[in-house]
Amino acid sequence: SEGGRRIQAISIDGKHQRNVAQTTSRLRLLDSLPDGRALVTSINWRVSVLGLPPGEKVERDFSLLDGSEVEDVTADGKSLLVTEFAEGGDEDRWTVYLRKTDASPAIRLGEGQGLALSPDGKWALVAIRTEPGHLMLLPVGAGTPKPVATGKVNDFSLGMWLPDGKRIIYLGSEPRHAPRVYLQSIDSAEPKPVTPEGYSLASILSDGEFFTAIEIGRA
Repeated sequence: SEGGRRIQAISIDGKHQRNVAQTTSRLRLLDSLPDGRALVTSINWRVSVLGLPPGEKVERDFSLLDGSEVEDVTADGKSLLVTEFAEGGDEDRWTVYLRKTDASPAIRLGEGQGLALSPDGKWALVAIRTEPGHLMLLPVGAGTPKPVATGKVNDFSLGMWLPDGKRIIYLGSEPRHAPRVYLQSIDSAEPKPVTPEGYSLASILSDGEFFTAIEIGRA
């Protein structure tokens, strides 16, 4: 197997099995010999976030654990919204952090995949990776998390705030439907589809009146 932490030998009839190797790192089985020995490699990988902070001349590492992905950056370039998606951030639920570009410690905001920071920098739009999924607004400072009511839409992967700070636009899908782009007020329970199914969100223009989308599956 590839990417697992345990290698097992299983009889052809499936009735007997034994552990060949088990470690805390990921393993890849390359070959096995009749005498029971196996050729195994250990897989160690890391995804990092590098950046050049405002006013500095040397690039710095803003990674947190073993799988860091930057989701958004504040307009002044001083704060990053980072998702930890590998083992250190819980591979199933993931974890969201606010990472400032000064020397201060990262702030854990909560579980989920970070999507975007609000224009005023006070809220993080986060996709909670449960079944079914849902959207949540997590406070960057003091405050109480606020759920976003999204109706039948329950699978999310991209999201952005509009410049007014009152509306969000995101890529989501309803059960048994292809993804599409939705527009919604954060205080509304009625997401409005703004593309046909099969389109992905790309960007929002600076005036907040138009956005770009990409038809999935085409270059």
